[in-house]
Amino acid sequence: MQKIFRKYMILITTAAILSILVIHYHLSMYFLESQQLNTFNTKISQIIRTLEANRSAQASAQSSPDEDYLTIFSKFPTGIGEEFFAIHVQADKVIAHSDGVLSEHLEKYYRLELLSGCENGSYKKMADNQINYVVTRQYGNVLIGASIPKNILRGSLWKNMFSTLAYLLLFEAIIIVLLNYLVKRKVVDGVHSILQSLSEITNGNLGTTVMVGGNPEFLELSDGINTMVKGIVNASDRTSKIIGMSRIPLAAFEYQESMKHVFITPGLKDLLDLSAEDISVFRENADMFYEKIQEIMKNPLSGWKDIFQISETKYVHIRLTIESDGYLGTITDVTKDVLDKRRILYENSHDQLTGLYKYKCFKELAADILSQMPSGEISAFIMLDLDSFKNINDTYGHDTGDIYLQSFASIMEAMPKEHCLASRRSGDEFCMMLFGCRTINDVTGLLDYFFQLLEDKKIELPGGQIQSIKASAGFSCTGSPVADVSVLLHQADHALYNAKKGNKGNYVEYISGR
Repeated sequence: MQKIFRKYMILITTAAILSILVIHYHLSMYFLESQQLNTFNTKISQIIRTLEANRSAQASAQSSPDEDYLTIFSKFPTGIGEEFFAIHVQADKVIAHSDGVLSEHLEKYYRLELLSGCENGSYKKMADNQINYVVTRQYGNVLIGASIPKNILRGSLWKNMFSTLAYLLLFEAIIIVLLNYLVKRKVVDGVHSILQSLSEITNGNLGTTVMVGGNPEFLELSDGINTMVKGIVNASDRTSKIIGMSRIPLAAFEYQESMKHVFITPGLKDLLDLSAEDISVFRENADMFYEKIQEIMKNPLSGWKDIFQISETKYVHIRLTIESDGYLGTITDVTKDVLDKRRILYENSHDQLTGLYKYKCFKELAADILSQMPSGEISAFIMLDLDSFKNINDTYGHDTGDIYLQSFASIMEAMPKEHCLASRRSGDEFCMMLFGCRTINDVTGLLDYFFQLLEDKKIELPGGQIQSIKASAGFSCTGSPVADVSVLLHQADHALYNAKKGNKGNYVEYISGR
C-alpha cells in the first residue's frame, strides 16, 4: 500500500505542478504580450501625435514622409530589441527605421505581405526566419509598426519558469517525503481525508480548508497544503503587483466553466470604482460579474473603439474575449488619453482668448449646417468689427483690450444656440452664422437682439469710465444649401465695409452692385 500510495502521490503532485506551470506560463505570457502590445500601441500613438502636432510636418508627410518619420524615429527611444519602422503602403517601401539606416535588407525584412493581421499584435516569421512580435497601425498612406524578437520578449519569462519549476519540484519532494512518513505511521485515513480535500481544490473550490487532526505532523501538513492553496488564490495579487511595477493601469479577469469562481486581479476594483464587497460577490458569482461587464459595455464612448465611461472623470478600455468554456478580458485606464485628445481637439478648433470657434473650423461647421438646411429656410452670414478697438488698446493697454474682446465674445455666446454659430476671425474681427430662419425679418430680429445685448453690456474701463461695446456688422443671406460659404462671407465683409463707412455701430445687408 505504501508503494502504491507513493506512486499515486508522485503522479498527483507532478500533475498539480504541471497544471500550475501551465497556468503560470499562459497567464504570464498573456500579460507579457498584453503589456508589450500596450507599450507598442502607446509608442506608436506618441509617434502619430508627434506628427499631428506639427501641421507643417503633417502636410509634408504627403509628399516626403520619409524625412518626417526619420526625424521622429531618430529622437524616439527604443527598448532592448525593439525596432520601429514605417512602410509606404502604395510603394511597399520602408521609409523610416529606428536605427536611422535604410537598406535593402530592411526592404526584404519588412514587407507588407509579411505584416498582415498585426493590428492587435501577432507573431510573424520574418525574411530571415526569425520570429518577431509585431504591432502595426495604418496612418494615411503609411503603415507604422513596432517589433521585438520572440526570444527577447520571452527571455525573462523562461528564467522565471525555471525558477518556479525548481521551487515546485523542491516543494513536491518535501510533500512526498512527508506523506511517506505519515503512511509509515499508518495514517491512511488521514491521507484519504487529505486527498478528498485536494480533489475539491482541484475542482475549483479554492475555499476548501484541509483539516486533519490526530498529531502535530498532520496539522503541519494541513497548514502546508492550505498555504499552497492560498498561494494559488493570491496569484492574481502577484500578477497585479507585476502589472503595478510596469506602471500600467491594467486589470484582468477570467472565467472557465470548470471553475466555480472568477479570477479577478485586485486592480479591477479601482478601475471600475467597485467596493471590496462587490469584488467578493463577483468572484463567487460569474453571472453577476458578466452582467456587470455587459452593462458597462452597452454605452461605448462616441468616436472611440472599446472605450467606456465609468464616471464623469474616468474612462476605460475593455477587451473581452468569449471562449467555448468561458471568457477572459483586460481593462485599462485610458482617462488621460481621452482627456488629452479632447483637449487637443478643443485647442485646434477654438480660439484661445475668447473660446469661440476658429475661423477655419467655423467655415467647416457652417458649410455642414448649410448643406442640411431645409427647404423654405434661409441662413445669414455676418461679419462684425469692433468700433474704435484700436483706441481701446492704445489708451488702456492690451490687457484691457483682451477683456473687451472676451466681453464681446460672451455676448455672441449668449445668442440662441439653435440659431447661431459664432467665431473669431482675427484681431477684433468676428463672424456669425444665423440659421433656422424663415424670413429676412427673422434674421434682422436676431441681429436687433444681438445689438441690444451689446448696448446692455457695460464695460468698466480703467479710471472708472463705463461704456457699452460698439460694433458694426454686414450680412449676406441665402436660401440655397449648396451656396459657397466663402462667397457669402466675402459678401458680408463687403457689407461690413459699407457699414463702417456710412452706418457705423449698426448692421448693413449685402445687396449686389452696392
